[in-house]
Amino acid sequence: MKANRRILQNHLMAETGKIIVLKDLTNLAAKLNSPEHSFDALVAEMKKEKGATIEALVDDNGVLQGVFYQDPDMKKMFASYPQLILIDATYRLNDLRMPLFVMLVVDGNGASEIVALWFVVQEDRRTLQKMIRIFKEHNQNSGQIAVVMADKDMTERDVITVELPNAQILICLFHALRNFSREVTMEKMGISSDERLAVLEVLTAMAYARDEATYEVHYKTLMDMNLKTVLDYFDKNWRDSKNEWVDCFKDGYSNYLTRTNNRLESMNHQLKTVITKSSTMVVFWRDLMICLKSVNTERNHKATQVQSRVPVVFGQETSTDQKQYKTHLTPFAFEYVSKELQKVTGNASARLFEGVSVDSCTCRFWTSMSLPCHHIIAYRQHVGDDVFAPDLCAQRWKRDFYMASHPVFSVQQFNNSDDGNNNHVDQPSMAVHVAIPAAPTRTLSQNEKYRTAFHLLQSIASGVSEMGMREYRHTMGMLKSVETCIKNGDEFIVAEVVKQTEGNPNRSVGWTSPSEPNLQSDMSDDDDDDAVSGISPALRQGFFSHANCPTGPHLGCCTDVVPDIPEPLETDDEQENPEPERFMQADELDLEYDEPDIETPEASPLGLGLSPSSSALPSSVKMPPKVRKRGRPKGLDVTVIGLPRKKTTKSKKPVAFIKKRASEKEKVMLKWILHDDSILDEVLSGRLVFEEDLKQREQIPHQITDKENVTVSRLKRYFASSGWQCLMEVLERIEKMQWDCAACSCDTDSGESVQCGACLDWYHLPCLGLSKAPKVKVWICRKCHLLHKNC
Repeated sequence: MKANRRILQNHLMAETGKIIVLKDLTNLAAKLNSPEHSFDALVAEMKKEKGATIEALVDDNGVLQGVFYQDPDMKKMFASYPQLILIDATYRLNDLRMPLFVMLVVDGNGASEIVALWFVVQEDRRTLQKMIRIFKEHNQNSGQIAVVMADKDMTERDVITVELPNAQILICLFHALRNFSREVTMEKMGISSDERLAVLEVLTAMAYARDEATYEVHYKTLMDMNLKTVLDYFDKNWRDSKNEWVDCFKDGYSNYLTRTNNRLESMNHQLKTVITKSSTMVVFWRDLMICLKSVNTERNHKATQVQSRVPVVFGQETSTDQKQYKTHLTPFAFEYVSKELQKVTGNASARLFEGVSVDSCTCRFWTSMSLPCHHIIAYRQHVGDDVFAPDLCAQRWKRDFYMASHPVFSVQQFNNSDDGNNNHVDQPSMAVHVAIPAAPTRTLSQNEKYRTAFHLLQSIASGVSEMGMREYRHTMGMLKSVETCIKNGDEFIVAEVVKQTEGNPNRSVGWTSPSEPNLQSDMSDDDDDDAVSGISPALRQGFFSHANCPTGPHLGCCTDVVPDIPEPLETDDEQENPEPERFMQADELDLEYDEPDIETPEASPLGLGLSPSSSALPSSVKMPPKVRKRGRPKGLDVTVIGLPRKKTTKSKKPVAFIKKRASEKEKVMLKWILHDDSILDEVLSGRLVFEEDLKQREQIPHQITDKENVTVSRLKRYFASSGWQCLMEVLERIEKMQWDCAACSCDTDSGESVQCGACLDWYHLPCLGLSKAPKVKVWICRKCHLLHKNC
């Protein structure tokens, strides 16, 4: 039950009278939660769900690559509400680090419903395409998917585009902002910190734009910043796809006012509260099913309330139309229609809108929700038509359809199934698909390289364990030498050496390392032939063997090495015509495989070289290796997209100038240079700054020239050309002046000084009563502390 260990310890000690330490509880939990780490155990756990569809994807080595899962309730919910699909993955739930993909729909009462699950080893094109094809095979209504909400992962988007050609891909608002934060950096774009924050604020405003005019205004602001790298990045990656990530354009599709994957994030959060982090696959699946059962129980309870609750008695102010809509629609849909009715009620004179008729409209609400908007309602009132129009409400929002489609109202058909007719419902279906890897051309991720190397080393370890002790010591010595070369970054070549004997030839492996010294030999060719025979002339260049070395195999110790040692890198000609007797090629080792171009379902029904094998048994499937846990610290002063976090309450200490939001910095800088604070609001509202609005040179503080913290160029858009030219001349003269201590007004160059991070003033250490600089990241002066306390 994952109870608090100390409370459990105290309870057990009180009940048993024995001394129990926390380590005992840890060992007990590890024993109870350590089921067999095998595919058999995982399948046995998954088959406990009646009627579930389970399909496994393995590679040609029999190693598990992914598992698809869907139960009858999931199929029924998707068949009823296929128009909008939300897809996202959640991570770090199991010890194999296999991400869990969740497919989710929105039902007629606005609730989130999971319609499919799958977890994979690699998020590559091959695997994702196969999983979506499996989903299509088991769900005939997949062709009715109109909108898919996902992130901007290009692999995922490409697969969805090919496999679901009728669906419009929309980018989750959160993922769009996160991509901006990751790509618009000072290093990648060559911009300052202030410019980066300003760009992120503009891009965020563009994403939230409520109409096209507002979007164009923000885009013009981005152009006025004159940041070529940022503008090129935006125009190349985001400008043409604005229909997918800008709010005002996304509502032009049937997304039911869903602009983010927050529903999925909420579901993932619920999963993580139950699933133990980095648990074994069996425990992970068991916890997952526990969480889903709890979610389904709450869902069913709310659904029964929709059916059992009688609409409340309406007041006199409630119209007949509202009564009819409330009886006809689900509570979720009625809330939206009620708000639209109120908008019409508040407007005594009905207006005619361009593009509006009695059964259609061009507004965002109608196109997104498929419910009557206040434009249609007002127009119907104007022409004398009935306001209550059930035909204008999409079927998904109707109360009767919701009752008929919800699993809780049809659960008896599964509980009372007949073995003769419905046995297929109770028995889970299981299929294993075998993948055929292709030639290696693509770049693997660190995780993929780790798994591939782990498989190879597992095979080597299995072979070495079966050797005799003499051959075992010899082979282990060679492997340790290889390990040393890899750790030191040395290059080496693996070659096959055949030593002829009277019996069967005994093969051993040798290699050369260009970075090893003293690999010269005075042996003649004849001596070399006597030492090792049966070697081709091409192989003689650059090898040595430890087969007869009395001290064991290690680099740089043997004398049977020819003087000429080849470089390990092959030329273009050698790559086209490799020497198989000299080098072990990557395709011989089967270390990688390529992701081929996506094929259409018609060209390859199973796709990707993946064919179902009915003879493949779960017992022959091996689990992928575990991946070591990794983590990274998360900042507390910035949001998830990198902008400074907004303070909901008053901070206990002043905020450093560098951590202020871009708009706050601009206000501070304008106060430094404008002669009257009353002008500030006018300037921020659009009025330009002229020469007469500036302070005298002696009144402008020296902080305006602190290029490490202040970016004056951000203010250019507020100035007229004459005012900006005057400011540049003033700043040029101020830069030549000395920095004075804010306490004694003497030159700061006369002694060691420290700068306040809030007001950017400099102070001599003796003036502060300090002997050395404070050991803090950002030091704040006493004056700023007092101002912050009193404000």
